[in-house]
Amino acid sequence: MAVEADIATLITKVPSREEFPWDGKEKKRKEKKGKERKEKKRKEELRPIYYYYYYYYYYYYYYYYYYYYYYYYYYYYYYYKLPIWHASLPTTDLQHHSFYLL
Repeated sequence: MAVEADIATLITKVPSREEFPWDGKEKKRKEKKGKERKEKKRKEELRPIYYYYYYYYYYYYYYYYYYYYYYYYYYYYYYYKLPIWHASLPTTDLQHHSFYLL
């Protein structure tokens, strides 16, 4: 009976690696995995925001300069043709808000 009970306790209560305080490898490995997982999750959360603003910035940049140069050409084209129309326009609008004036 005693031997059977010992075997039963051995079978039912198998010590896990975490129960040994002298074995810190498993704990370190789990901490490292946790840090890697958190870092990966953080990068995945930031990725769409970063790329959205990155492409939005470049889209806005080219959009602005496309209209700026378009309006710049338009301004110089009409400057030589219609000087009165040119004199009525402030220069700040051409410099900063040119794509609003189309």
